[in-house]
Amino acid sequence: MSPRRRHVRRGAAALVGLAATVLASRYRRFRVVDHSMMPAIEPRDHLITDRAWERRGIARGDIVVFRSDGRYVVKRVVGLPGETVGIEGGVLMIGGRPASDPWWHAATRPDGEWVVPSDSWFVLGDNRADSSADSRTLGPIPHPSVHSRAVARYWPWRRAGRI
Repeated sequence: MSPRRRHVRRGAAALVGLAATVLASRYRRFRVVDHSMMPAIEPRDHLITDRAWERRGIARGDIVVFRSDGRYVVKRVVGLPGETVGIEGGVLMIGGRPASDPWWHAATRPDGEWVVPSDSWFVLGDNRADSSADSRTLGPIPHPSVHSRAVARYWPWRRAGRI
């Protein structure tokens, strides 16, 4: 092999290694193990999450991964920083008014009210009857606990795509 070809191959290998390192530092894979986000996310779904979520921010409806009690938890953001989130008679309320809640079609329990600090989010599982580790029990999730934002499902193939 000529010295020029060796040089090109080494350069290409270094570029591929650099790209893989950059991608691995920004994106992470997760396998879901519980039923709390059904039907949007099912047990054994595999997700790609973006660790650079702060560039775009977090919006109502986004699915985030956060740390709680030493494990990663996947939930949907329903309350934004500075808002008051309530549950009255099974209805999700934001700022004292019924909120659009297309992810859950039954009553949400228990009733209560939470003020979301300026550096936190209020998260709920889509399958509220089977979701215990969300803001109803943990309180608002602070900024440092948010690990990443879910962007896509890559397994199973029949359900692969953007989230």
